[in-house]
Amino acid sequence: MLYTISLIRSSLTGTSPKPFSQQLKKPCCGLRRFHSQVKLFSFSHRLHSGLHFPIVVSGLFSAYTHHPLPGPILDRILTLIINSAKSSNAQTRTASVLTFQSLFPPIDQENAAKFTLAIELASNSLLALPKSSKTAGPDHRIALYTMLAHLPLPPSSAEASLSIIKTTTPLLAKETHEAAAGVLARNVFPVHLVSLLEADVPIPSETISLIVKEMGSVKPGVKRAFCGLAGDVFYGAAKVDFGKGSALNFAKALLPAFEGSLKTVVGNPLNASGGPFEGYVAIVVLFGVLASTGKFGE
Repeated sequence: MLYTISLIRSSLTGTSPKPFSQQLKKPCCGLRRFHSQVKLFSFSHRLHSGLHFPIVVSGLFSAYTHHPLPGPILDRILTLIINSAKSSNAQTRTASVLTFQSLFPPIDQENAAKFTLAIELASNSLLALPKSSKTAGPDHRIALYTMLAHLPLPPSSAEASLSIIKTTTPLLAKETHEAAAGVLARNVFPVHLVSLLEADVPIPSETISLIVKEMGSVKPGVKRAFCGLAGDVFYGAAKVDFGKGSALNFAKALLPAFEGSLKTVVGNPLNASGGPFEGYVAIVVLFGVLASTGKFGE
């Protein structure tokens, strides 16, 4: 582990690391010493490394076996990653996403509890700049939302998903860049909403109201994004029974929006603001998923 840190420092400073044979003679790096090393180089080098930092450090954290990182260390690393995602260099932004992925291994039921605070810290950090409209631009938001999509879901934990959908729904409604909106609508929102429905957790009323409202938006990009995410939720939720509980209430709330989309496209297929796409989504949901529940008549 120390040799890996030595390689990182060398890549950042332009110096040559000591031979691996010399590194092996040193005692193995203990957990406390590892944290101190990470703290030291995180503060010292910041973003002066350009592309080198994200690529090399992702290897370090992929090999790290004591996840999750302690809060103060994780906070510093997240700050570096988020700042790196601001880069105008596409390779650097991609590398920052890969680095983020290495911070969170797969989570199972046994170790879910210890990841709760780390996931809360990560999601809050990733969404802080979009919420305050202080991102460096659409490419920065795409990188942040892509990281959010890679954030693992702790089993049987609804708090993180509730927080994320409450925050991302208004962000999606005001997103002006179609690619950034696409990441939220396809890769982030449906995953967390389906997770809540599978656990029979009620969806916040303000979230449902905003989805219904924006499915009827006059802005084509926003309308497509919300119709698409609604379709993904219904079509991709194989384990959800939309004929009972919170899922049924959610379906009933969105029913008028789907019926409105279908009427719009049938009445004016070539000039509908969302295009024929919203009609296709409505048909799949109304005559497929919802019809199969037997709760919605003909």
